[in-house]
Amino acid sequence: MGAALDSGLDVTALHNHFTREEPRVYFMHIGGEGTAEGLAAGVGKALTAVKTVRAGAPQPVRGAGKPLPGKNSIDAGPLGKILGVSGLSKDGMFKAVIGRPVSMPCGCEAGKEMGVNTWAAFIGSDADAAVDGDFATAAGELQPVLQALRKAGISIVAIHSHMEGESPRLVFLHYWGRGAAADLARGVRSALDAQAGSRFEFDVDPTGALPAGWKAEKGSWKVEEKGRAGRCLTLADTGGDSGFNLCWRADVDFKDGSVEAQVRADTGTVDQGGGVAWRVRDAKNYYLARYNPLEGNFRVYVVKDGSRRQLASAEGLAVKSGEWFPVRIEHRGDRIECSLNGQRLLEATDATLPGAGGIGLWSKADAASSFDDVVVTPAR
Repeated sequence: MGAALDSGLDVTALHNHFTREEPRVYFMHIGGEGTAEGLAAGVGKALTAVKTVRAGAPQPVRGAGKPLPGKNSIDAGPLGKILGVSGLSKDGMFKAVIGRPVSMPCGCEAGKEMGVNTWAAFIGSDADAAVDGDFATAAGELQPVLQALRKAGISIVAIHSHMEGESPRLVFLHYWGRGAAADLARGVRSALDAQAGSRFEFDVDPTGALPAGWKAEKGSWKVEEKGRAGRCLTLADTGGDSGFNLCWRADVDFKDGSVEAQVRADTGTVDQGGGVAWRVRDAKNYYLARYNPLEGNFRVYVVKDGSRRQLASAEGLAVKSGEWFPVRIEHRGDRIECSLNGQRLLEATDATLPGAGGIGLWSKADAASSFDDVVVTPAR
């Protein structure tokens, strides 16, 4: 796995196919984009690594190494501070759980109480511990988490899905590590940071104010306690019945890849809904994709020097106001694809803004909307 990741390949699944085979066999799925020669070289390095491991251990190693201390004595305080989660401490063990809410096809929400979460459990002593846990990862998060855990010396046990039909789609990564408890916690924290670096959930941002790093070009934007499962960023006051309401981050350098956000149309008589903006240079130059419940259409535009030009449109859609809906775009070179509620509805080709820029959230006129779970995934 390390050889594949170091070669720029994606590892997309890891699991067994059988239950009683000898020797035990795990199947690792990979993917990647690039030149044929580069991809072949990466696969070759992964195969060479497999041969090297087999040569050093013709018979697979069994067991998890030396026994842990007979009595658990984990000090929860330092681990909670490292992870940023209070967690649960019992009988010398410590467990931290971070919920990851999703929407199911039944229209209900599934989250922490139903096991949709990222978690880490520590046993042993502070000096000699083991950590076991899961990461619930959405699009674009799996590879950064994999890289961070492997860099920290934590082993990947399995990569697979747990559900069907959830939004956003989640892939679960199971892991195991041995070492000093604080070192293991720092390894898990590095993976949490890698995951958060491409995601903005607003759950830890203070309410009643604009989150740090975001710039509002028009209207009053603030974090409120009315997200999908916690807090979200809301355009509370549009400041008028005309103009473009843009809130964006200049520190996210995005050119090719994908941007996704959950959007909810709250109010508006002239306009409703909203969407995402990308390759943002300033308040007058960017791409945007938005859904409008009043008009029932989903459109992608380019804004150049403040003038908006439509690139593609899908009509006759029926997502209602007050409902959360995911807007996702993929942009590579001059090719743009846009999806609403998991369905790819728009395709366009445009070279007006070829360079990288920031990412943002957008609405028009008096469309007061809410935004949550913003995911930015640069192309590899």
